[in-house]
Amino acid sequence: MNKKVALAVSGLAAITVVGGSFAYYSASQTLSNPFTTTTYASSTVEKFNPKDGDKWEPGAEINKDVYATNTGESDLWVRVKFDEVWAREDDQFITNDSKNANFFPTSLDDDLQLNATDGKTATDDLTTADGSVVYKKFANNSSWELNEDGYYYYKATLKPGDTTDQLLDSVTLYKNTDMGARIQDTYFATVKKDDPAPEYDLTKSNWTLLVLGEDQTTKDIFTDPSLDYYTWSRDLLDDNAKGYAKADYTLNITTEFVQAVEAAAEGWATHPDEVAVVNN
Repeated sequence: MNKKVALAVSGLAAITVVGGSFAYYSASQTLSNPFTTTTYASSTVEKFNPKDGDKWEPGAEINKDVYATNTGESDLWVRVKFDEVWAREDDQFITNDSKNANFFPTSLDDDLQLNATDGKTATDDLTTADGSVVYKKFANNSSWELNEDGYYYYKATLKPGDTTDQLLDSVTLYKNTDMGARIQDTYFATVKKDDPAPEYDLTKSNWTLLVLGEDQTTKDIFTDPSLDYYTWSRDLLDDNAKGYAKADYTLNITTEFVQAVEAAAEGWATHPDEVAVVNN
């Protein structure tokens, strides 16, 4: 075999080897793209001492500061609504909310006769339509707007770590609130001279309701010198006309937060990206 033929055979062999190992190029690669979701968190802050609400009397003002805080990592919008309940045991005889104009007495200076204390008013006569007997003092700022849907909308986006301006400041029970009709009566009992006094319990002693006729006095009745006479006068709440006496008042505050995007605020009457807010 001459040299040229040998080279040709050698070149064919090389081509055959390369041709036998040829394949299309393919490869698989994975790139990691990490994402971390944001944190949404919020809180309602209230400065209120529950002890202040014990034995609430007409004319008494109770401090009740209300704020909202964004404790998360993303922008939020916030709105607040109120509702109140007057209840005695299991009977809720007044329910009202901030969507109703009756929820807002206009001023503590109003000389209104709310639920007249005429001695005849019964609990069943007290209705939401009479108007609230609790004056709500709101903070003097323009950061909140009351919408006709009963919500107070905060007019700015709440940034992470931000707290709203104060909304509510205090609540006061109207000084002319009906605290029920009174029963005033006097009973008398008799014992033998120098015997122990009777028990002051109508169920255990011979107490008799003292009813005096026209121009009559007790000396016209207590005439037996062999007896000692005792009188017992009482001033009681009329169980048939309790008014707001011995009742529990609850002011519920509902704070709602949403992510600060329009789609999240569906159902809201407004939000900080909008201009129009309707006042009551």
